[in-house]
Amino acid sequence: MGDASTRRDLAFFCYAREDADWLKAFEVLLKPYVRQGKLRMWADQHIAVGDRWEREIQSGLLRARVGVVLGSMDFGASDFIAEVELPALLAAVQRRELTLFLRGRALARSKADRTGWVPVGEARGSAVGQAEHPGP
Repeated sequence: MGDASTRRDLAFFCYAREDADWLKAFEVLLKPYVRQGKLRMWADQHIAVGDRWEREIQSGLLRARVGVVLGSMDFGASDFIAEVELPALLAAVQRRELTLFLRGRALARSKADRTGWVPVGEARGSAVGQAEHPGP
């Protein structure tokens, strides 16, 4: 899936549609970084009517430098997330092309740092491990 010529410049949000309110909270939280040009967020809500949604999601996955998984029971029930999005994100982590964070409404606190985030892997050259992570 990874191509050396693909520019990885997005934060890809992987979430269930039922958790759109939670995604909105993250968009508000990260808006200052977006406004400063430090971050570009991608979520399927940004797919325009008439666009080929599967192709747009694949494109977002290919360009993701950071993956943010908003886990919930609805997330776990999604076949598309389980069969397409999550495997693509995890494969990019294995190739060290992507830093992945998990945030779950039911994640065990023992696996999370004090902010509630569970870092899964870091992209090569990532400064994420050295920074404080905001958490809602």
